[in-house]
Amino acid sequence: MKRFLLLVTLIVLSITDVSAAVSFSNALANNDNKPMAVLVYADWADGYQNALLQFRRIQKSYGTSFDFVELNITKKEAKEYSDRFKIMAGLPYVMLYKTKCKKARYLDKKCTASYSCVDSKMQTFIK
Repeated sequence: MKRFLLLVTLIVLSITDVSAAVSFSNALANNDNKPMAVLVYADWADGYQNALLQFRRIQKSYGTSFDFVELNITKKEAKEYSDRFKIMAGLPYVMLYKTKCKKARYLDKKCTASYSCVDSKMQTFIK
């Protein structure tokens, strides 16, 4: 059953439109105008597929009101992020940033796995 669910999740992830995601450097450059949400994950971390799925659902809900960044720490593009911010244990998690990264909010692994939790934290963060 677990293998079946994993297969279904991977299929959904592969056909899900992720065009709303931007690079970290682009989101950082725009952070004084728009908040950014960064999903920090690794493809070996437990629950990363579900976190990606929930993060992409959130992207569709919020449209252009946030810049969304999917940051796989095993990829080269994560170096710019790790040079500026500490990558914490407990992957996957979401970081919310605004006002040139002067204001931040950490959403732990449990919250990141839940659409409703991420949604409520994002709503309060932009107020």
